[in-house]
Amino acid sequence: MGQGLRGLVAVLTALLASLSLAAAQPPALGGVERTPDPVVSAPVGPLLDQLQWKRRILIVHNDFVRDQIGTTEKNAAFAEREIVVVNFGARGVGITLFDEGGQNVRGRALKAPGALEDLFQRYGVAPGKPEIVLVGKDGQIKGRWEESVELETLTTLIDSMPMRQQEMDNR
Repeated sequence: MGQGLRGLVAVLTALLASLSLAAAQPPALGGVERTPDPVVSAPVGPLLDQLQWKRRILIVHNDFVRDQIGTTEKNAAFAEREIVVVNFGARGVGITLFDEGGQNVRGRALKAPGALEDLFQRYGVAPGKPEIVLVGKDGQIKGRWEESVELETLTTLIDSMPMRQQEMDNR
């Protein structure tokens, strides 16, 4: 796991611990640290605040999750572009990180009262409306779709952003 991802996982873990949230650590699979999707009781806002300037956020309604994540190619593209997937639906909010190889290394489910409302209010996501929203590292909405979006569309949009251009130049 890369230094940046380890650091972000540490920040998220520390934040959850500071909110009195514990997560079980299952055994590593293939050298990749994995966790189940434990249920935690916190609004999503503090977690998203910790991601600003560190990660891009892809907010995905559960109707589109299978279309947007799941293949190693997509997940590797998300890892390369420092994307965290936040999925939402009737059962709450989930947050997923990926390592450089496209493996899901961290998943959390947020079922606290107010978690969905916090997400809806912060990014103008309508309850019950299937939608995908891309949020830049600066916390601003960069794209919004009412149907599944192709990986190429997402990566092209992200790769055209000034901050991403700078990241690519620095590699």
